[in-house]
Amino acid sequence: MAENLIGATRYFEKVRLILDQVIQTQREAISDAANAVVETVNHGGAVYLFGTGHSHMMAEEGHYRAGGLAPVIPILISSLMLHESAINSGKLEHMPGLAATILSHYQPTANDVMFIFSNSGGRANCPKI
Repeated sequence: MAENLIGATRYFEKVRLILDQVIQTQREAISDAANAVVETVNHGGAVYLFGTGHSHMMAEEGHYRAGGLAPVIPILISSLMLHESAINSGKLEHMPGLAATILSHYQPTANDVMFIFSNSGGRANCPKI
């Protein structure tokens, strides 16, 4: 029992260190993102949320629910989630032109804001769309 408590304590200490680092290094970026959302919503725009694989769960978390923020639009593409085929999802993530195809369906505008989530980090080879 005591070993579990020691492990849990070490885990939370590490989490606290990471959160402190995020606060120290990303405070301005987080503030800018929050301001972009406020401006977007105040001007009738939409907030798009997207992620592939496990990262799609962040888009699901922002999905409209009672008392939630209505102009949030999750971009949920089943074939990019893991429940259909993790291998195919990984292959699709690298498919040239996929972003343009997905965005043509949702049609975000310059008045909208989009969050793209990645649990594993960005891809250097992502094409600009």
